[in-house]
This record gives sequence, structure tokens and C-alpha cells, in this order.
Amino acid sequence: MEKSDPVFRVIYSERSYSDVRKIETYLLQLFSEKERAKLHRLLVGFENVVKHYPSLFPLTSKLPIRRAVLSRQLSVFYTFGDAEVSVLSIQDNRCDLSDWM
Repeated sequence: MEKSDPVFRVIYSERSYSDVRKIETYLLQLFSEKERAKLHRLLVGFENVVKHYPSLFPLTSKLPIRRAVLSRQLSVFYTFGDAEVSVLSIQDNRCDLSDWM
């Protein structure tokens, strides 16, 4: 029997939940439910990839934090340890990212 690669548990911070709520509000005010659903599909896709390959996305230039660019509009900032991926923030790329870089 061959050994399988570990599957990491993905943990979302309170800040990341708050970020998603803000982005959802923005999308629903200016766009549609279709865009909100796309946001959730992107996040589910990210989670499905990062739980198997947590080092796939590059480190930021100044901090030991990884940035996954999911679309032109959306980035996820995260770290990972032995068994879990910690999502720190989810950002609309149209905003100022200087706090993370």
C-alpha cells in the first residue's frame, strides 16, 4: 500500500471572514448574485488546491506570507504549518495592498 500525501486543514481567520463579507456586500451592491457566487467558487477552488499543495503559491516579497492570486480582482494571503493552512486575509486587488507587501 503506498503512502498518500498529507491533506492540510484550512482554517479561516476572523479577519478573512470579515473580508469576504465586505467583498460580498460590494459585489451585491454594484454587480449581482452571479458575481458573489463566483467569489465563493474561487475560494472553494483555492481551498481544494492549497489543502494538497500549500507551498504552491509564492511568498510575498517582505513577509513570510503567501499570496494566491485567484483572479484579477481577488487574492488570498495565508501561511501554513505542519497540518494546517491559515487564511489570514482575502483582499480585493483593486484596494491598496501596501499593508501586506
